[in-house]
Parts: sequence; C-alpha cells; structure tokens
Amino acid sequence: MCDDNKFAKELDTRIWKTKGSRYNKSRRYKNKNRFSSACISILTLYVLSITIADYTKICSLLIRNHEIVTFLTIILSILILVISLHESSRGYEVKAERLYNCGNELTMLYNRLRQISFANSCNDEALTKINTEYEEIISKYRENHDPCDYSLFQAEHYKDFNLCWFDAVLIRGKYFISAYWLYFFVIICPFAILSVVAILST
Repeated sequence: MCDDNKFAKELDTRIWKTKGSRYNKSRRYKNKNRFSSACISILTLYVLSITIADYTKICSLLIRNHEIVTFLTIILSILILVISLHESSRGYEVKAERLYNCGNELTMLYNRLRQISFANSCNDEALTKINTEYEEIISKYRENHDPCDYSLFQAEHYKDFNLCWFDAVLIRGKYFISAYWLYFFVIICPFAILSVVAILST
C-alpha cells in the first residue's frame, strides 16, 4: 500500500469522509420523508377521530364545550395543510436519491483508489485522475451534506476520530433530536392539548 504518499492518504480520507457524510444526509432525508408522511397521516387520524367523536357521547363526556372541539378540528386541518405544502416543497425523496447516487459514485471511486493503493501503483497520473473525477462528482450534484451529517459520520467511526463511545452516543442523540424533533412535537402536541382540555372540562 502507498503508505509514503501523503496525497494518496489525503485523497483516501477525503473521499471516505465525503461518501459517508453524503450517505448520512441521504438517510436523513429519506427518514424526514417517512416522518412527514406519518405525521400527516396521524394528524388526519386525529381530525377524523375528533369529528366522529363529536357526534357521539364519547366527545360530550370528555369535552363538554363543543366550540373547543370545532376550534381544535380547524387548527389541526390547517396544520395538515401547512405541513403538506411545506414538506412537498422540500423534495426530500428526490434529494435523498441524488445524495445516494453521489455516495455510490464516490464509493466506486474510493474502491478504485484502494485498489491502486494496495497494488502500489499510486503514481501521480493515477492520483490526479482520481482527484479530477472526485471533483467532477462533487460538482455534478448540487446537494451537499451538512456539518451534522459529518458529525454523525465521526460518531459512527468514533475510534478513527479518537472519540470515546460516550461522545459518539451524545452526537447520535443530538443528531436525532435536531433532525426529527419537529415531527414528534407535531404528533404529540395535539394529543397533549386534547388531554389538558378534557381534564379542564371535567
């Protein structure tokens, strides 16, 4: 392996980090797309459940004020519309696919670099060609990974970055909360409000 070639090492590390970070953002966008769909479905279920319950004795037993039920139904309906418009405009699924394709191309390039490294054929021409292809791949895709995606990559390979396992757990936790907290909040908040209103109405 070309251990004495600093440029080969630097290129190897750069491609390795970039492809891992692009895969992480691709997964994040795919998860956001799933969570947004689930969020809209659950909110729709809330509206349907409240509407149906409003015409039964269940709702009158829990919430005596009919105007509050109507108000909550309208607010949830508006929330569904806002989330649907916002999430559809972000194009998570399309962006996730492009980031995944970018990661795949970088992986193939990384494997080629590893092959010539182990074959001790890290000449300047071969490395320059791989570096040029790397730059072309990066410029071809508009989407770039975010610092949080690189931080997650570091947590996934914490030993390579001289991190302890506790730091890796903290980074993963922070990443998950910052990426998905809004969806859980939107899902839990209506249920919490309904519970509080039901308690106050008794």
